[in-house]
Amino acid sequence: MLLHDNDNKLMAIGKDGKLYYHDLNKQRLVNEWQIDKESGLLDIHPESKFADTTIYNTFKAISKDTIFEVDPRLEEGAGLKKRYSTGP
Repeated sequence: MLLHDNDNKLMAIGKDGKLYYHDLNKQRLVNEWQIDKESGLLDIHPESKFADTTIYNTFKAISKDTIFEVDPRLEEGAGLKKRYSTGP
């Protein structure tokens, strides 16, 4: 779980690998995204140490082989992504 947007929003990864975005003031689910359809998300974290207590819009999400920059303002959730692979 990750607090976001001056601690007004809460993000959590479900067992299905989806990212759930909750508004704590309205006490309801705002959005949900299937960011990595192949393997699901493993972890989420803020952009910087104190980003969760400021009005910083993006955060990072990590799957098995990809790092995503997630922006809740976008409909699909994920903006930039960087896929990593290892050779045999």
